[in-house]
Amino acid sequence: MNQEWVTRPERSHVWVIRLIAWFALTFGRRASRFLLYPISLYFVIFAAQARAASRKYLDRALERRSTLRDGFRHCFFFASTILDRVFLLNNQISLFDVRAHGEEIFREIEANGRGCLLIGAHMGSFEVIHALSRDHGHPRTSMAMYEENARKLNAVLDGINPQHNRPVIPLGKIDSMLKIQEALQRGEYIGILADRTISGNKMIACDFLGGQINLPIT
Repeated sequence: MNQEWVTRPERSHVWVIRLIAWFALTFGRRASRFLLYPISLYFVIFAAQARAASRKYLDRALERRSTLRDGFRHCFFFASTILDRVFLLNNQISLFDVRAHGEEIFREIEANGRGCLLIGAHMGSFEVIHALSRDHGHPRTSMAMYEENARKLNAVLDGINPQHNRPVIPLGKIDSMLKIQEALQRGEYIGILADRTISGNKMIACDFLGGQINLPIT
C-alpha cells in the first residue's frame, strides 16, 4: 500500500500560515473564516490529487456523483478545523459549543489509575481533547503522530501560545512505543489516528462506504 502521505510536502509557506494565525487572533474567529473561502478555492482548483481523493470519498459518502460545490465544502470544513486549532491553543475554548459524552468512563479509568488510548480517524480535532483535559481536570493527553509532513503548520501552532504545552509523541522514532507505554503507565491519555498506516503494517480488508479499504491491525 502506498504511504506517500508520510513524505508529502506541504503546499503552503510559513509566512502565509503565520499571517492567517495573526489575523485570526487579531480579528476573531468569524472574520478569519472569510479567509478560508479563497484558500479553499485555491486547493479545489490547483490541488488535483487532493481533489480526486475528496471526490472519491464524497461519491461514496453521498451515494451520488459529487459536485464541485461538494468538494469546495469538504475543503472548507477541513480548513475550518485547522483554523479552530489556533483558538483552542490560545485557550479560547469558550468560542465553541463543546459537549462531552461518556465522561463517566474516563472518570472510572482515572479512579483505577490507568491510562487509555483515544482512537481517532481524521474527524474533528484533538486540540479539543487537550482543551477539555485541561479545563475538566483530566490527566495529560498526548497525541502520537507523524510530524514530518506538517512541519510548517506545527511550527506556527507551537508559537501561538508558548506557555501552552502541546504534548506530542513523534511516531517513527526508535523510542516512540516506549514513550507511549510510559505515558500510559503514568495514567495519561494517548490519542492516535488509527486510519493511517506506514510501510510494513499488517492490514485487514474492511467494507467501508460501499467499497473495501485496508486498515491497520497493529
